[in-house]
Amino acid sequence: MGPESQTSMATCAPPEADGMPCRICLLEASGSDEDPLVEACACRGSIRYVHLGCLRQWVEGRLSLNSGSEQQGPAHT
Repeated sequence: MGPESQTSMATCAPPEADGMPCRICLLEASGSDEDPLVEACACRGSIRYVHLGCLRQWVEGRLSLNSGSEQQGPAHT
C-alpha cells in the first residue's frame, strides 16, 4: 500500500476539533492547512485526532523498524 492510499483513509477533523490534542505529539490542533488534524482510525474521544505529519512520521518509523528487523536475520551463537 503506497502513501497515497494511506492518506486517503484518514478524514479531516471537523472545525470543532480545534483545541483538541494530537494523540502523538500532544500539541493542540492549530487548524493549519499544511499539517491538518485528521481522524486516522475508529478511535473516539480525545485520542481520535492526529496531525497528518505526525501520523506520517509514525508510519515511516514503524516501517523502518520492520524492515530493519527483517534485514538483520537470526542471531548467531
